[in-house]
Amino acid sequence: MTESPPPATRRRFLLQTGGGFAGALALGRAPAFAQTAPKKLVMAHIVAPPESSAVAFVEMADAINKRAEGGLEIEFHAGTLLTKELEVINA
Repeated sequence: MTESPPPATRRRFLLQTGGGFAGALALGRAPAFAQTAPKKLVMAHIVAPPESSAVAFVEMADAINKRAEGGLEIEFHAGTLLTKELEVINA
């Protein structure tokens, strides 16, 4: 006859989860699935910064990069799309 596993009790649960928590504290970092990598957002706009919307995008990217403190990085490229389109048209 096979023995059934011991019943799940609150004490057993706390002992098991406490051991995992103590291990995480000993390592000094969260488990791999709980660690978040910084996100990167690349934005492009047709015209360069003398145009008002391009200036606003540059200011927005700078403000978000400052507030995110490394959690989100916005990279803004102005005036790149139009030149690529002209190259395609002229090719």
